[in-house]
Amino acid sequence: MRLLKSVLVFAMVLIFILPLCILATGQSNENLSTTYAKADSIGIFYAAQNFKTHQQATQALISGCKTPFEKARAIFSFVAHRVKYDFNTNAYEADEVLKHKYAVCQGYANLIDAMMTDAGIESKVITGYTKAQVNITHHDVTKTNHAWNAVKLDNTWQQIDATWGAGSYDYGTKKFTALFEENYFLADPEMMKYTHFPLDKSWQLLDKKVDATTFINYPFAWRGFEIHNITNISPDKFKLKYKAGEKFILSFTSDENIEQPLINIEGERYSYPFELKKIRDNQYSSEIELKFKGTKQVTFFLNGTGVATYMVTVN
Repeated sequence: MRLLKSVLVFAMVLIFILPLCILATGQSNENLSTTYAKADSIGIFYAAQNFKTHQQATQALISGCKTPFEKARAIFSFVAHRVKYDFNTNAYEADEVLKHKYAVCQGYANLIDAMMTDAGIESKVITGYTKAQVNITHHDVTKTNHAWNAVKLDNTWQQIDATWGAGSYDYGTKKFTALFEENYFLADPEMMKYTHFPLDKSWQLLDKKVDATTFINYPFAWRGFEIHNITNISPDKFKLKYKAGEKFILSFTSDENIEQPLINIEGERYSYPFELKKIRDNQYSSEIELKFKGTKQVTFFLNGTGVATYMVTVN
């Protein structure tokens, strides 16, 4: 479960992530995709209504939808806007989550699965591992700490994570902040491979599967990774070594609006801007001189949101 992270101009506040279900911050409703505007409006409207069963809720939602994609989106939006994350809840079954409006990731996934099935959409609950904290040195990917869904639309399996799409939970204050993030609906597998490692690797939905070692060694992905739908990031290793004067070359692909690139060096009070160039299509690149010696965490921000952290040694 991720805590809320924010950056004020140059100041950086790191998130501390706790294990179990990881929840992420997201975008406001003003940024909802126009493609699914109608489905989102249906989901948001019914999220505030009372229902006794998930079947009743599903019927209300899909009655205004024309396609399976719209039905799936309305259900995703409904669950993400209705259910608040609560680490202490005992609500896991679909109707319990629907009634109490609180759940952990397993509850979100169970409700999505039940409602998709009601709507005639084939669905699976996927369990797996997510890197819970940037400072964790040992990862056991055989132990699950998260649950999400796969749905079959137009004969193609795609991934949905309503927990990460719903908002953020602060374990210190025990406060949930609702922030809808649509990139977790039919999420790009090339993005998800950096953050979600299913126990059954076939649910990576990739032609070239990622093994456990590769997943663990990826750079640590913060919330901005998904907000900006980042893929093909380089370097693609968490731990890096450079010689003094050698430049850090960052590159990635994103189809989102990229602004305000910032870098933060562990131990420094302020983050500072760096030049990020769009070299072709959706490909971005930057060459950055690292002016420190020793081993420090280096974190990149886009649009005021943390994207990726590396552990960098400069000799």
